[in-house]
Formats: sequence, C-alpha cells, structure tokens
Amino acid sequence: MSHSMIWNHDGRWQIRNTIGLYSDFLSIYAGGDSTVELQKQRLGPLLYDMDSTVAAKLCTPPLIPRHQFSTLFSTSNPPISLESGIDSFHALIERISTKPVLTSADADQAQTAARGWISVCQRAFSDILFSSAGGDQSLIAAVRQLWSLIDQVHGSIQKFQRVLIRHEATSIITEDSIKNPNQLALVGAHLDTRLLHLCSMLHGTFPTYATTNPELEDLRLESKLRVRKCLKLFSCYAQLYTASDEQHATHHLVMHLELLRPSWVQLATQRYGDVPGPSRPEYEVTEEELDWLTAALRVACFYSPMPAQRLAEMELLRGLTASLHPTTSDTAAPPLIPLPDLASYTSPGVYPDITNGFEPTKGTSNEPSGQDWTAGTFEELRPEPFDLDATMGADFDIDEWLGR
Repeated sequence: MSHSMIWNHDGRWQIRNTIGLYSDFLSIYAGGDSTVELQKQRLGPLLYDMDSTVAAKLCTPPLIPRHQFSTLFSTSNPPISLESGIDSFHALIERISTKPVLTSADADQAQTAARGWISVCQRAFSDILFSSAGGDQSLIAAVRQLWSLIDQVHGSIQKFQRVLIRHEATSIITEDSIKNPNQLALVGAHLDTRLLHLCSMLHGTFPTYATTNPELEDLRLESKLRVRKCLKLFSCYAQLYTASDEQHATHHLVMHLELLRPSWVQLATQRYGDVPGPSRPEYEVTEEELDWLTAALRVACFYSPMPAQRLAEMELLRGLTASLHPTTSDTAAPPLIPLPDLASYTSPGVYPDITNGFEPTKGTSNEPSGQDWTAGTFEELRPEPFDLDATMGADFDIDEWLGR
C-alpha cells in the first residue's frame, strides 16, 4: 500500500501515455482550432502538476522538458516557473488578504498559483538529484536555493490559510466549492503538507558517507532541524484531519511520513537531552503533539495495515521514553495552524514558521543562532478532542481489531 501511494512506479508510465495521447490530440487539431487552446488551458496545468509530483516522489527526471512548454501548454497561461518571479505569488495572496469578501474565483486563483509554485519546487528537487556538475559546492548552493523557495511558498500558503479561516464559508460557496466552514482549514493544510514533504525527500538524498567538507555537514544538520520542525507542523495537521470530516486525510499524511527513513516515529519520539536527539527544546515533538500523531495513526489503521506497524512502534518508543524521562517538560508552542472548530474562538496565538535563517556555530552544536521562528498571529481555533470510542462504539477495541 505504501509503495502504491508514495513510490507509484505505475504512475510514471501512465503519465507518459497521457502525455502521448495529449500530444497526438494537439497534432490532429493543429492549425489554430480554438479547441486546441481550450484543451491546453484545461489539461495542460493538470499534466504539469502530475508530472512534477510523480517525478519528485520517484526521484526521476520530469517527463515534460522545458523546451516543450510552448508546444504543450497555453501561451496565454504558461506553467509557473522560476522566471515567473515568486513576488507575483506574494502579491496575489496579499491582494486577496486585503479584500473584504473572498470570492470563489479568488480562492481558485490562489490555489492554482500555490500548486504551480509547489510544482516548481518539485522540479527543482528533481534537478538537484540529476545535476552531475559542480560537486559538493553546487549541491550546497542548489539545496539552499530550494530551501529559500520552499520557505517563501510556505509563508504565502500559511497566509492564504489564515485568509480562508477568517472569512465566512458563505463568502465562497458555489456548487463546486467547499460548503462546510470547518473544511476551509483543510485547503491550506493539503497544499502545505504537499510542499513540506519535499523537506523529507530532500533530507533522504544527502550522502551518508563521512565528509571533510564542513559546509556539507552543516547542510545535513540544518536539514535535520527542518525535518524536526516539519514533524511538529505535521502533528498539528494530523490533529486537524482527525477532527475534520475528511479523516481519510490522516491516512495520506502518515503514509507520506514514510518518506523519512529509516523511521519517522523514531525521530519524533527523540527527546531533548538524548543522544541522538533535538539540539534545543523547541525542536522536540512534545507529548501533546505525539498524542495527535498517535490518534492519527489509529484512524489511519482503518485504511491500511501499514499504520498499525508505526502505531505499535510509537507506543513502544513512547513507553521507553517515559521510563527514561518520568517528568518530561512540555515545551510545546501553541498550535502551528488554525484548528477547525470555528465556534471555539480563543485568544490570538503564534505559530513557528519554517525559515532558512540557519547559521551554524562552528565547532559546537551547529544550532540556529538566535533565529526567531515565530512570525505573525492568527485566531487560534481548537477542535473538540477526537473520541475514537464515541465514533466506533463503546465496545470497540482497536487493539483487538489490530490482532494484538
């Protein structure tokens, strides 16, 4: 199941066949037919998005090269690329955030732009994997450039998510849009998780051999810090999905955590002060956040057997950690995202951002030097706790269901 969802090798030849059929269609109707331009506008972005996603997940080159963009895609609405300028995306989100009413057209435009920039990040990741020139220095420069781009796209997606939360659902209701106000937070969550999974994939590509290059070693350490921050963010998204009407999204989330090798559970349960472990308390996945991940694993067990293995591992490692740390201090920051219960509005909070302000301390612990990981505020919205017994019935026993 995990291989079919994450490492879907069949998806590559399916996309290749789709691109071939699409190219044949364009050839047949070539000659200025309006049908061709219409299909380019409809199908072109979907092909670009799927090709970028599958290429990144399978660590393969994209099937659509840049020199075919003008042939396969609409000239009036070409795919977003680095040459498009990230400032245009920031300006779009800023314009939407200042409007008194959020329309369906605005929300669709922002989502389309976000997906386009996620595809740019995915293609940049593929470029890093298949760039053979320049050695370590070229790798370091390319990775830092990708991190910078991920940070900027992440910041705009978070801002767009806060815009969705602030507006009433009736502001953007159409026949084809979201009708449940508690689902608005999921729009940004889906986009953000797809983007930040790149941090997991990128972390797994660094060479594991010993190196005398201090910059490459610093890059590895910064990558691990970013992954730890992403795990904290994923735990909040797990809580969001578990408390929503789309609980199947927990299955997709925990499956994509398998991109972290050898075990994301082992990384999440490491405590500050342990070796190996987080270098500072704020990088530690707290007990509350581990509770959210555990609840998500329990829900995901209804969709696939794979989460049951991680659930057993989580319970085992948490038990071992509790025996070593009887009084674990909770250093949790407030929830990283607005959670979905709009009726339970409380005081404003802050969320940690994923920034690239890492400045290694030479010869010591290589920790960020005073970078403020908090930026901005939002209306903190807490859901009702997810109750598995109430959902499945008082007599339901998940351990018995899992065969333990």
